[in-house]
Formats: sequence, C-alpha cells, structure tokens
Amino acid sequence: ELEQSERTRAIVSTILSLARQLRLECTIEGIETLGQQVIARQLGIRSMQGYYFGRPAKAIEVIGGLDAYRSASVA
Repeated sequence: ELEQSERTRAIVSTILSLARQLRLECTIEGIETLGQQVIARQLGIRSMQGYYFGRPAKAIEVIGGLDAYRSASVA
C-alpha cells in the first residue's frame, strides 16, 4: 500500500527514522512496482528487494545468470 496510503508511508518513514537514530541499516522488502521504488527512494531508502527487481531463484540459477552476464560483458 506504499503507493496508495499516506498512513503506510508515515509508518515506513517512522520506522526509518528510528532505525537511523539507532544507526541501523534498513532494507525494505516487497517492492513490486516502479512507483513503490520511487517512493522508497524519496524516503531515503537505499536497500530494497522484491519482485520488481527479480523473482526468487535458486542459487545455481543466480550463479548461472552471473556467469552468462560476465561472458557477455567480456565478449
């Protein structure tokens, strides 16, 4: 509800404020749309995860994807 609810944004902002005061790193989870990512950035969140960035994958699939990326970058 990050995009639709000002109350949700206020809750996230408050949690971030507390974390910053305690000098903790925060990762926001559940980012599924560009709009959610934009709002998270506006709130100052640097670390995000969710379906917007990629679906869960097995380690072997991630490694294979990285190997393919490296091979394509070198060529």
